[in-house]
Amino acid sequence: MSRNSGFSVVAVLLGAASDIGCSIVFGLAFGVVLGIVLAAQGVPLSQVQALAESVTASLSVVFTVVGLAFTVLGGFVAGRVSKRREVLHGGLVGVLGLLFGLLSLFGSNPMPLWLQVFGYVATIPSGMAGGALAKRFRQMRIPKVVIERRDDLNGVRQPAGLESSSNNPYSSPNS
Repeated sequence: MSRNSGFSVVAVLLGAASDIGCSIVFGLAFGVVLGIVLAAQGVPLSQVQALAESVTASLSVVFTVVGLAFTVLGGFVAGRVSKRREVLHGGLVGVLGLLFGLLSLFGSNPMPLWLQVFGYVATIPSGMAGGALAKRFRQMRIPKVVIERRDDLNGVRQPAGLESSSNNPYSSPNS
């Protein structure tokens, strides 16, 4: 959409990519580390695969919380990139994350139903929370430090980098 509408498709897509990408990378890394640890302990490959397919309830809670944290991150990214209407952009990241999560309903999902419902209900507010963090971050007043230097030629103090060419003895009159 246009800049005048206050909506940035690029911001939402970058936020959603952050959310979904980090979630996928985390899941893959967790699976690889778990497989290596179990294989190092001498657990047969068939049992490692069976364990990976049957996620326990406590691991499901961890995955849900981490996934929601990545949705907060995605909402934050969308809000920072958009630089306006941050909560809306974060919420839209949550909508895309929810749609992506609903795709898991078509496969086997070993998570308890109550946890799935919680995850789906909390996804959009998590994205909005990330957008709210981005808005808060934007509104913070970070003091700018002005470094002054003394121009020894005429005794005038001025911020560094703002020297006028007329005071610079090394500049030519035409520059």
